[in-house]
Amino acid sequence: MKKIILTLLVLLPLIGFAHASDIRHHRQIVSYNQLIKVIEKGKTIGVSIDFSKCVPQGHIQGFYAPKSVIISREDVLFSDKHFTLNSPGYKGSPVIEYVHYTINPQNQLILNATVMALPSYKKLKEYPPVTCQLGKAAHIYLLGHY
Repeated sequence: MKKIILTLLVLLPLIGFAHASDIRHHRQIVSYNQLIKVIEKGKTIGVSIDFSKCVPQGHIQGFYAPKSVIISREDVLFSDKHFTLNSPGYKGSPVIEYVHYTINPQNQLILNATVMALPSYKKLKEYPPVTCQLGKAAHIYLLGHY
């Protein structure tokens, strides 16, 4: 479990510790259906996650603002990849960490993470999915002007 927590610390590339004073000025999106409407209008979103309320649990909180969001047939998808020398288990080795987020109609955010070698992009490790319930562990906010 400690490895998962350490990995989440490293894997969330644009994550910043979200303070209530920063987020409360943005409108919260409370459901998958509301999220679809916001994305269809081309609005920018941010996701706040409290991993202590996810399965499996972690002991961090963070905020991520995706640059691109896709609506598939049944899910909302976004991802990020970043270069690091500090991936747990690969300290000092250059790797790419790829994080994929899925939000489904059941109001769940599912995070999948993979570590890949450089320059080959060979898959080194795939972590178990982390599931977070919207409104409890994960909160989505409409960013910018609305």
